[in-house]
Amino acid sequence: MDIKIGELSPDLAEKYAYQAVNEFIGAMKEGNILFDRIELLSGLAFHKNKEISDKVLEPMFGVLINELKKSFKKREGDAYLKIFPYFILAAKNQSEIIKNWFEKMEISESNPLEDLYKKSLELRKPKKQLTQDEIKKIKKLIVLSRSTIGAEILASGVLLPQLIEQFKTAEIIFIDSCGAGAQVFNHPRIRLVDKFVNEKGEEISLRWNRKNISILERFEYTATLSEFISLEIDNLGQEEYIILDADTRLSQTGAMPISKENHYFIDTVMEDDDSERVESIAAVCGKHINRLLNTQNAGYPRVYLSERDKKIAQEIWDFFGFDKKNMALVSFTSGIESKTLSPSFEKKFISKLIELGFTPLIERSPDPQEDKKNVEVVNYLRKNGKEVLEIDLSKPLDILDKKIEAEVYTFQSKIGPLAALIEKSNLVVGYDSKNQHIAAAVSTPFITLFTGHINNIFLKRWTPISKNFFRIVEVEKKGDYETEALKNTEACLKEFLSKRS
Repeated sequence: MDIKIGELSPDLAEKYAYQAVNEFIGAMKEGNILFDRIELLSGLAFHKNKEISDKVLEPMFGVLINELKKSFKKREGDAYLKIFPYFILAAKNQSEIIKNWFEKMEISESNPLEDLYKKSLELRKPKKQLTQDEIKKIKKLIVLSRSTIGAEILASGVLLPQLIEQFKTAEIIFIDSCGAGAQVFNHPRIRLVDKFVNEKGEEISLRWNRKNISILERFEYTATLSEFISLEIDNLGQEEYIILDADTRLSQTGAMPISKENHYFIDTVMEDDDSERVESIAAVCGKHINRLLNTQNAGYPRVYLSERDKKIAQEIWDFFGFDKKNMALVSFTSGIESKTLSPSFEKKFISKLIELGFTPLIERSPDPQEDKKNVEVVNYLRKNGKEVLEIDLSKPLDILDKKIEAEVYTFQSKIGPLAALIEKSNLVVGYDSKNQHIAAAVSTPFITLFTGHINNIFLKRWTPISKNFFRIVEVEKKGDYETEALKNTEACLKEFLSKRS
């Protein structure tokens, strides 16, 4: 592709970015890596014109990086490691923060692309098992964030309980990049960090909002995170700290200026294509921490909820008499449209729940755009004679004159009270989202409609593990798939009811 990048408009840049990405993915499936397409994409992604750079965000991360990372296959995983150095070098030319970070990494000047790739491979090599003497020497454990609530619970929800149990005196630091930690990892042994003061005395945020972060900021984040870690370990010996990294995006390819001996990377890429042996990320993390610490304790994910959030949920349960009903907490909200089905399906789904004797408790989204389908469902229910009550968690319950009986309830909530409501519920149903992971962690039965995934490995990697009843209804969007999905979900609901009776 012979393109003069400096002469492009933002819209044309976006067009060429998508073209480069699609050609790269197509060639990769044939066993070829088109590095020239990556060079073009790098030039567009880190263009001095921010309008052009912003237009490239979706094709670069939404399509290319997601395609490579979400496959969980070795071929795509290795391609990711080979192309990412191109982006790091391009970012370096646009940012003083990244230039300084680059110097600390001590990258070869003669062949930086190869050096970055090799560092990533070295980082991924399994570490040796820690002895009891080595465990006792550890003073700090820094757990990197997966940056989305569900992923935090699936990975860190397995790792953190083991760290609390096995490292009796060490300080456990969790990088709370998405703000979930304060609500689901509320434990006195865990120090939650979402900002820090740098060497210049400036307060620096460690929050990561994937919807509102530019391409360059994504790469600068790694440098910022490295600075935080450097300050935390400044007075520690190499044997006194560990960085736990469950295949996060925060460290990008892992090329961080800390000792690879201290960076414990948990790789989620499959060595082969045997999809029958694919395990959940939770199981992968559990096996890793068990092997590292020579234990057999790691199992299901766990969350730590505040007493305040539990009290809110209990008051709601008591006030509305939910303990006498078969409560099904429903979530049709998902940040990704491809992971959802139509409003028509959702209306039929809620009607089926009511028909089977459940009282739906529907989670509403604070985002008006994302909540449109919920509004449509609620209006449909009311038009069909169903009593729907909206619970306002921001107001005290005693302002109501009486306990209002309804067939359907709706609510909006922060993560902490939501998790506490999930813990109280009889069943959680909805799409692949944070709620299925919370349900697994608090051992509430759940049924999840899983669609929009790129392959079976992705589905199994992101399926929670739970000690209680759960079913995954896989929906392949072909033919009359919504009728089939409703039939399969109804079968799961009836199975759940039969096991309860």
